[in-house]
Amino acid sequence: MSNTQWYCQIGQERQGPFTVQQMRELMQSGQIDQFALVWSEGQGDWAILRDSALASELGSVAGGEEIQPGERYSLWQHFKRCFSPKFWQFSGRSRRPEFWGFVLFSVLTIFGLGLLGGVIAGVLNAQPSPTGEPNLLGLLGMVPFFLFLLAQIIPSIAVTVRRGHDIGLPAWATIIIAILGGSIVIGLIPSQKKPNKYGNPV
Repeated sequence: MSNTQWYCQIGQERQGPFTVQQMRELMQSGQIDQFALVWSEGQGDWAILRDSALASELGSVAGGEEIQPGERYSLWQHFKRCFSPKFWQFSGRSRRPEFWGFVLFSVLTIFGLGLLGGVIAGVLNAQPSPTGEPNLLGLLGMVPFFLFLLAQIIPSIAVTVRRGHDIGLPAWATIIIAILGGSIVIGLIPSQKKPNKYGNPV
C-alpha cells in the first residue's frame, strides 16, 4: 500500500488529504463509492475512482467486491448495496440501474417469500389441531415475508430519494410524487449529466 495522499468529493465538497486506508473506510461507510471523483498529486484532472490508480490500491472493498476499471455494478450488486452500505444513505444520487435493481430484486424476494410462506402455511394448516381450533402454526411460514417487508422500507425510501436527487428533485418532492404513485416516472427519467446541488453524476 503506497503513501499517496488522496482527495475526494463527498457530496458537494472536495475533501482531503486521505490515506488509502482512510479512503477504504470512506467506501465501507458508504460516504463514497467507485464512481466518486478523486485526485492525487501527479494525476492531472480529477477522475472517477474506478478509473484511477486508487482502484488497484483499494482492491477488495465493502462486501468483498473488487473495483475494476470501467466496471459497473450489476442489478444484484445494486440491490445488495442498497441494504449495505447505503441502508441509511439519503444523500447523493442514484442512477436508474441502482433504482431498478433494488425494485426488481425486492419484488422477486417478496414474491418468493410470499409463495414459500403460503406453501408452509398450507402444509401446517392441513394438520388438525388437538383442540379443533385453526392451526396458528401456519402463520410462522409468513414470518420471513413480513420481516423482509419491514426491512426494505428504509432502503426503499432512501434509494427513491437518491434517484430524485439524480434528476434534480428535492427529497420532499420525490416522496410526494412516490406517494401519488409516480415512482415509475422517477425511475424512468434520465440522469442529469452535469453535477447538481446533490452531487456529481455517478
